[in-house]
Amino acid sequence: MWRLQRTTIETDAQHTQDIAKRISREVDLVHLCARGARMPTIRGLIGQVSDTKIKEINQRFHGKRKGPKTRGTGYYTETVDRRRDSSVIISLYRRLQHAGLREVALYVQLHNMYLREPTASPAYDIDELIRLICAVEMGVLVTDRCLKCGALIVLQSNERHAEKCCFICNLNLASPCRVRGSSTAPIKFPAPEKIQEVIDELVGPLKVAAQLVMCGARPQEVGLFAPGQEAFARKLWPVILGQPAPQGPHPFTSCFYIEKRERRCHAAYIIKTFLRLKNNGLQGGDLFLSLYRCYLSAFSKSSETLHFSRIRGIVHFYLQDEMKLVRCDDCCGSYMILADELPGDQTCPICRMVAHAEKAEPVTVKVQVMATPNQLAVPPLPGASKRLRQEKKHQENPRFSTAI
Repeated sequence: MWRLQRTTIETDAQHTQDIAKRISREVDLVHLCARGARMPTIRGLIGQVSDTKIKEINQRFHGKRKGPKTRGTGYYTETVDRRRDSSVIISLYRRLQHAGLREVALYVQLHNMYLREPTASPAYDIDELIRLICAVEMGVLVTDRCLKCGALIVLQSNERHAEKCCFICNLNLASPCRVRGSSTAPIKFPAPEKIQEVIDELVGPLKVAAQLVMCGARPQEVGLFAPGQEAFARKLWPVILGQPAPQGPHPFTSCFYIEKRERRCHAAYIIKTFLRLKNNGLQGGDLFLSLYRCYLSAFSKSSETLHFSRIRGIVHFYLQDEMKLVRCDDCCGSYMILADELPGDQTCPICRMVAHAEKAEPVTVKVQVMATPNQLAVPPLPGASKRLRQEKKHQENPRFSTAI
């Protein structure tokens, strides 16, 4: 089993934020496409995106609808209704600036609030709304307060006296003779359920791929559960786990799970949990992520814990009938065996542990009895001194003896 320095439980906050930014970028792309944003607007807000991806998402919402043409700044003040809508948008924008929203989320929320107001026909789409805000921020369009009613009015840079352009004080204010109409059909916003469906379809594989990499899944395994995300997983490995993704096949076989008694017990728990989660309706990446979390919670303090790839391997061997789950008749415990292996007390890990405990010899403790100082000396037996002299005499060497 290869070594991993970091797991799904211990990840740096910076790495998690990078993944969250990638996911939020995809969510912003879906929301902008749902509101009919043009490609230059999308790239200006979220960065470089392929044309094919934008067209595919747009077609999911609006078919083959074309975006509006670029508007000049004079478009926003040509009529009284457009000046009123422009003023309402700027007022709502300055109110939302204090909410602390992200740029795309602010524009989306602003467009939703604008559409709830009495608007001109046709209403501004999100491209026109963003260009209006940019024009005001850059000073191409200016804002001023009416001296009579205090309303906020959007003006051209060469216009003066906001009270003369006020759409509240001057109800019969005439519009210029040349009024440009809209060049595109009004957009029909999809239902929130449709938007959420596309977000789940686009962002769901990214979330699953990130979670699998945090668990230590190889890029090939990520590609099985999240199709098309193998390259994304290969980039995430050094970022999240601090090392490049391993290459080549898995370095283990089905015999790995029967080499130790603990592995047989772990494999049995994995298969039983897998079957329970599958019966509850989980499938794909969510199934194996839940299986891995359950395994870690049950065997986190074990001397040897299995890697995510090994957990997926035992499930693979079980589904391919290379291994099977059996029940011991003696201890009623479940364990894993090979397809050609015979069950019994020699393969049951629980019975083997019990037999090993019974064969173990009891530990003997030697106790030394120390003589107490008050213990009386035993007198010698009669004739003991004479016997000792005779034994000592027989042990002498006759060559050096002094006997005559």
